[in-house]
Amino acid sequence: MPSEKELSEMWKVSRITPKKSLEKLVSEGLVVRHAGRGSFVAEITDDIFSGDINSNKQNKPNLIGFVIPNLDSNYGTDLLNSIEEEAENNNSHIVVKRSLGDPEKEKEAIKKLIEIGVTGIIIFPAQAEQYNEEILKLVINNFPIVLVDRYLKGVPAVSISSDNFMAAKNATEYLFRLGHDNICLLSSPHYDTTALEERYEGFIEAHVKNNITIDKSKLMSDISFPLIDYYTKGDIEKDIRNIRKHLEENPQLTALFATEYRIALLAENAVAQMGLKIPNDISILCFDYTRETVEKDKFTYIKQDQELMGKMAVQSVFDMLKGQDQKKETVKLPGEIVEGKSTRRINQ
Repeated sequence: MPSEKELSEMWKVSRITPKKSLEKLVSEGLVVRHAGRGSFVAEITDDIFSGDINSNKQNKPNLIGFVIPNLDSNYGTDLLNSIEEEAENNNSHIVVKRSLGDPEKEKEAIKKLIEIGVTGIIIFPAQAEQYNEEILKLVINNFPIVLVDRYLKGVPAVSISSDNFMAAKNATEYLFRLGHDNICLLSSPHYDTTALEERYEGFIEAHVKNNITIDKSKLMSDISFPLIDYYTKGDIEKDIRNIRKHLEENPQLTALFATEYRIALLAENAVAQMGLKIPNDISILCFDYTRETVEKDKFTYIKQDQELMGKMAVQSVFDMLKGQDQKKETVKLPGEIVEGKSTRRINQ
């Protein structure tokens, strides 16, 4: 198997993550480690399959598939950890497939999981203009499937996500209370299959409810922001340049509301290039945060309950496996505003 260092570089995570993962595989007898030689997949012997067939079948752990666009320090890792922990509590194993945000890779991941015999699948859908037909097939065939983080309109599947509408509305009103009434929403294009549309609607609703006029031409919804695997240096520079141009054309803006953490990082760079200071000259608020301790309070952010989301997703899969009717419900979990160093009250 690859070394801890190679796995760390491959998945763009700290060394501690592959270290703990390998240790877990060793404890389960799936991997053996030889000093000076490395880690090796354990040899499966006939002994594993000896004994009463029916007894083994009953005790055989379930395999649950988990398809996710990517794992990084600001979103996804806590979700996976929660799913793994809850699955382990139910004598099950998680098989993870990354789609890299590519609908075609997502389709292939689902097919592969079905081929290896998973008994249920949890899917963090990729952003796309068209629905993934493999997901629709699973739903039509009543295969145990749960969507997390977002839902697909018109698709009767169980989904567990944040209440993005209320979270965005509350965050916008938080900025209002700080004296900001010229706020720019920074977002990538939102399709009706993503949470971004609800964040946009929550932002608009906050203005309507508080009788604050909003000029939609001052909003930015064309940030490239794909997953890090496809995000080139040129894309980064282009997005920063566009945000800077937007700020220069709209000097009355006093706050930026980024729908994603990495978009907040782009805004931070644009503001710095203009010679402005955060939060003295402009405030920034965003969804999610980094797990890096030294920068954890960099931004005021909306914390999504990834732990509960993951736990409920696994529980829903097992409820379906037991034949319980889930009524194809959409569960929405509240978000929490956590104050950081990027926002301040201004004089009105």
